Amino acid sequence: MLDTVRGVVEAGVPAEAVVVVDNSEDDGIADGLRAAAHGWTVLTVPNHGYGAAANIGVAAVADSEVVLVLTHEVVIDAPSLAAVISRVREDPRVAASGPALMLTDGDQVWSRGGSLSPRLLIPRGIQTASVADAADTDVHWLDGACVAYRTSVLLATPFREDFFLYFEETDLHARLRADGWRVVTATGSTAHQGTQGMPSYLGCRNFVMFVWAHGGRLARIVAPLHFTLRSVAIAVQERRWTGVQQSVAGLLAGYQSLARGRS
Repeated sequence: MLDTVRGVVEAGVPAEAVVVVDNSEDDGIADGLRAAAHGWTVLTVPNHGYGAAANIGVAAVADSEVVLVLTHEVVIDAPSLAAVISRVREDPRVAASGPALMLTDGDQVWSRGGSLSPRLLIPRGIQTASVADAADTDVHWLDGACVAYRTSVLLATPFREDFFLYFEETDLHARLRADGWRVVTATGSTAHQGTQGMPSYLGCRNFVMFVWAHGGRLARIVAPLHFTLRSVAIAVQERRWTGVQQSVAGLLAGYQSLARGRS
């Protein structure tokens, strides 16, 4: 966390413009963040998930033109930071801009956002051999680890908080695009963060919720089963038997969440 904050400040963001939203629910972490703070603000909140924490942070900088939402392990350099922010500032149609996300310990690109399949809304990541190969690209979604947003748009169209973790940025970016905004990657920009993939339970649960929010009748019927079967197949291939159970449990939990929302 501190490396992320210090890196952003060193990249040129004024310390007084930085807000750290700590939802760790760990007094030791909260005390350490406050003790280390040099001009930035630390907000300690209950852990209601990524979207809730992001919404709190955005509200704290409501008077800004652009807000950069980062998770706690991201490292971004000054040229990349300037690139993702400038895409929002310079194009009035852009609501969100992100870099290529690379593994912390290497130069492998693991995310440049992606697309959603036309009928079933299955997410597919953009495959890029290197950062140099990728020009500015309109995408359906960006990974939420590092995204610059037009603040006024994010205040008017905040993150849904019922996802808790995973797919909330995909949902947000789908809503932004439906309202006519662009969601883009930025040429040559990079940020570093490790990835362990999406947990089977949350992935399958939240995909149900996402599809019911954005899909048609066919997608609502077919897509959750398709997504869950793919998750089960991957778990079997990797011999993660708990992943099989978690995939099915997530599918059922997604439908239960929908039922509670309609009751």
